[in-house]
Amino acid sequence: MTTFLAIIFIRNQLELLLEQEHNITISLSTATVLADYIHVVMAWSYIYLISVIILATVGRCSWTGANRVSLCGFMLIWVPPLFDGLFGLSGAIVYQYNFDSFFSSFTTLFLPWIDVHYVTLGVRVEVFLVMLATILYVGGCSHARQRWWRAGLCAFLIYCGIFTMGYLPAFISFLSGMSHTELLQQSVFGVTATNAPILWYSPIILTLGMCYLAGTQARLWCVLKNCIRIERMLVYVLFTIAGVIQGSSNALIGGDWINVYDIIFLGLTLLSVAIAFIAMTALNDINDIQIDVLSNPLRPLVGDPSLLYEYQFIALAGSIISVGVSFGYNISQPILLIAMLSLGCLYSMPPLRLRRYLFVAPLILTAIVMVCYLFGMAIVWNNSTPEQLNLPELFSLALLFFIACQFKDLKDVEGDRSNGVSTLAVYWGGKRTYWWLGILLLIELLVLIGVGILSLSASTIIAACLFLVTWIAFKKSEWVIKALVVCLSILLLN
Repeated sequence: MTTFLAIIFIRNQLELLLEQEHNITISLSTATVLADYIHVVMAWSYIYLISVIILATVGRCSWTGANRVSLCGFMLIWVPPLFDGLFGLSGAIVYQYNFDSFFSSFTTLFLPWIDVHYVTLGVRVEVFLVMLATILYVGGCSHARQRWWRAGLCAFLIYCGIFTMGYLPAFISFLSGMSHTELLQQSVFGVTATNAPILWYSPIILTLGMCYLAGTQARLWCVLKNCIRIERMLVYVLFTIAGVIQGSSNALIGGDWINVYDIIFLGLTLLSVAIAFIAMTALNDINDIQIDVLSNPLRPLVGDPSLLYEYQFIALAGSIISVGVSFGYNISQPILLIAMLSLGCLYSMPPLRLRRYLFVAPLILTAIVMVCYLFGMAIVWNNSTPEQLNLPELFSLALLFFIACQFKDLKDVEGDRSNGVSTLAVYWGGKRTYWWLGILLLIELLVLIGVGILSLSASTIIAACLFLVTWIAFKKSEWVIKALVVCLSILLLN
């Protein structure tokens, strides 16, 4: 990663120093300059990841070899500023947004003998060298059948990846039927020209990144999969969605106003919460290893303590990525996300390790999901979010979650008792706690219906019946937790 960032940094500085039309300036705001650099890093990350994946899958090269050769070959991005600076040229690829000439642009954009004024000779030489290096590497190093055909196909696909890198905004405009400027003007969630590039590249880079990890980092991929506990993650995501819905309702925003940028923006918002959850889960697993030895012996860290580094990496990288992506949103959202992660640290980490104390642990978890709710509302209301809160409704949701989240302690009774962790299940026993938590949830639901916070509707009846049947029939906390996620989605989205 350090080598990759160093190559990109050197490329940017060469471009600024050698090309005539790229001047270093301090007139722009720090946020704009930072966003531009993030855009550059994301664009090059896209090219790097797609190159490695194409070489490993289509070219049938080893993942290790594809990774190394792509990193070495990435220094070819220094060619355009050096070449163009030598001949006094300057400029970057200015992609066209009109798909009427898509085929001609695709076939002639990088050909040296075609006069395209917005692509310099240095860029064309760079693309030619990349394709040549791809053909030679796959043809010479791959042991797959028909390797030279694969080499040509890999070169073509990498060319497509380079071309697509710049045409993402044009493709979005093509799908939506509106220009980039029109999409920005109609955005109700505050998408601007500064954070729009993050929306173009983030979904694709994260998808490619998952494929890259699965192919190159088997141990890290195993840990990551273990930290994605979908039924628990969905709770945090659902509370965020509920906040978005409540905020949109208060602002009288209808669905007709939401465009493709807003949909991607909302998706990345939910993804930030999910990544933060993964980071907090990894952190909790690190500090709960003594409990998991007794209660969850199948956890990877219990079976292989050497995975501690991978868990630490996911906890740190997940926190950085989730907060980093949130800086493309309103200013209140990074603050709320940092608050969420901070509560996760207080819950899991010594010396406080609030997870040990009776009622304090579920209180901290409740505070985290309430921050998720605020995080969702902040998409619409930013710093004025607290003024739009329906406090009785929020308190009711908090109380429901406070009771429900203690079901997760039932499977950890033995480990919690041995490590001095106080929970209701430790004091009352698992069976007794199971029935009392269910009764309390049903009483709370009836009270909310009685005072009018929840309406006696078909969705409320379905949610109550689903919980009741699961609670009585299965008598297992994990099944009850899954049923509660479904019930929560019914109640929140209603």
